[in-house]
Amino acid sequence: MRHSSKAVHDSIQAVTNGNTFAAPKKRRNDDDEEMEVMTRMMQEKKPYATYEAILTQHQITFMLNQAITDPELYTDMIFRIRNAQPQDIIYLHLNTPGGRLDTGIQLINAMKSSQARIVAVLDSKAFSLGTLIFLAADEFVVHNNCQFMIHNFSSMTHGKGNEQQSELMATIAWFKDIGAQYYIPFLSKEELNNVLSGQDIWMGSDEVRRRLKRMVAIQNGEKVDDLEAKPKAARTPRTPKAAAPKTTTEVAIPKPLKEVDAPQVVEPAKSPKPAKSPKAALGNFRLNKRASGIKG
Repeated sequence: MRHSSKAVHDSIQAVTNGNTFAAPKKRRNDDDEEMEVMTRMMQEKKPYATYEAILTQHQITFMLNQAITDPELYTDMIFRIRNAQPQDIIYLHLNTPGGRLDTGIQLINAMKSSQARIVAVLDSKAFSLGTLIFLAADEFVVHNNCQFMIHNFSSMTHGKGNEQQSELMATIAWFKDIGAQYYIPFLSKEELNNVLSGQDIWMGSDEVRRRLKRMVAIQNGEKVDDLEAKPKAARTPRTPKAAAPKTTTEVAIPKPLKEVDAPQVVEPAKSPKPAKSPKAALGNFRLNKRASGIKG
C-alpha cells in the first residue's frame, strides 16, 4: 500500500523506552506565512479600484506682432491650436493692428473648438481683428499701457454693380453677427450699433480690465450696472453751522473728493458658469499681477 509523502510524514511514530508518541510536524517557514498573508489579502475585496495616468502638458506660445494676412500662412498655427489636448495651455500674445477677417475667423474657430486652455495676452495694442481674437480666448492677461480699438470692417469689392451690392450687404450682415457673438457684453448693444455706424471705440488697459470684469460677471449670472447708466453724482457735504454769530459770514467749502484708482487686478466670481457649445463660456478671467504692479 502506497502512502503520500505528507501522509507518511504525518503518521511517522517513534518509539522510545516502550512509549509511543507523534513526531513533531515540519516547522512553518517565512515563505509559508507570506503566502498565507497574500492569499488572505486577495480574498478581501477592495471597495475601489485605483488607476494612474501620466499626462504631458504642453505650453505653446504664439506671438502675433504683425498684421494678420493670408490664411495659408497660419495653417500650422491653426492646426496646433485645434489639435491641442485638454491639459495643454496656449498663449496668444497680441500686438497687432488687425488684418484679414477671414483668416481671423478661421483662427477663432480653431480656438473655440480646441480642448486646450487659450490665454490671450494684451502686450501692447490690439486693433480691429486683434480685439475679436482677444475676446475669443478663455482667459485674459492685460499689461499696463496698452491700447484696444474696435471699429467697423473695411473691404473692397469687384464685379458688376449688383454683385458688389450683394457682396457688401452679405459682408455687413456677417460682421454684425460676428460682433454680436464676441463684442457683447464687452460692449453694450448701443455701442456695437455705433461701431456698425462708423464710430471707433478706443480704450486703455484700465478700461479693458473694467469691461472684462463686467463681461465675466454677466456670464456668471451676476447682476451688473448697464454700461449706458450714468454714475450717480456724489453728495455734497452739508455746510456746518457756525458755533456763534460773527460779523462776517463764513462758508465751509468742502474739499473735492479724491478719485479712487481702479483696481489693477480683478478676479472673476467662482460661481458656476453657464454651459456653452461647443466650449465652456468665457469666464476664466485672469490678470497678471506682476504686469499690473500688484503684489500677491
